Amino acid sequence: MTGTVERKLRVVSISSGKGGVGKTVLTLNLAHIYQSLGHRVLVIDGNLGNGNVDSLFRSLSEYSLVDVARGVVPIGKVLKRTPSGIFFLPAGSALGTTTSLTTEEKLTLFSELDSLEDVADLVLVDCPSGIHDVTLFFVRSSTDLVCVTTPEITSVISTLSFLTLLSSRGEKEAGIIVNMTEDDGDGTNTFEVISEQVGKEGGMKVHYIGHFPYDYTVIESIRFLQPLVEKEGKGHLRGYLLNIAQEILRNPPEEKIKKCQQFFTRRLLREEHDTIFKANEVGQ
Repeated sequence: MTGTVERKLRVVSISSGKGGVGKTVLTLNLAHIYQSLGHRVLVIDGNLGNGNVDSLFRSLSEYSLVDVARGVVPIGKVLKRTPSGIFFLPAGSALGTTTSLTTEEKLTLFSELDSLEDVADLVLVDCPSGIHDVTLFFVRSSTDLVCVTTPEITSVISTLSFLTLLSSRGEKEAGIIVNMTEDDGDGTNTFEVISEQVGKEGGMKVHYIGHFPYDYTVIESIRFLQPLVEKEGKGHLRGYLLNIAQEILRNPPEEKIKKCQQFFTRRLLREEHDTIFKANEVGQ
């Protein structure tokens, strides 16, 4: 890492309308990119009861966020750190399907996450695929929404349905990543289809984050549990990841602290207070 730079907290939920679009692999590789840029990174596996982030990080876990939500263990017992310095919270696996959360369990999770307020300046949440109660919980609790799709028509249709639902729940904006593309045009054309349809519906603004090409190197990296940034060094795929990582943070989110549910509320409120205080000092 390159020193300790004070940054405002961003909590980025990475979601998708359907499975099989490469969302989790993108999330973990983006975590490595951000960490290499000097960010303190925390990855939250939102696939409660059916996660695999710990496996991909080559670090199997005894406890998970499911145990935290149920009050079995405090979050400190679940928080793990990779050799490269990335923190992550495993979701638990082999429980069959993604676990739903009761209202009490959601409140417990909010409280426990607040205790980690100084662990990271960038949080990436790998959300469950599709329209699921847990997905909505994580999306609504994040500062940024990123949706991963592919040029394949069923993926585009699922993305549109997903965005329509989120818009009906009050979400105002989303960034789009087009994965598994053949070329640059494949990415921009797919985004334009989504943007045009979302524009007809109204109520939500979408912006293009970028695209990531279909490449056999990605399949190999999954097989050998090796991040692309390690496997490929400074190759062309790393360049795509870097562009996506920078574009995500280039678009500041609309103010969400006013929402009733928000991860790391104390941290965000403190940062908002500091910003207002400094602005008042400058104006004096």
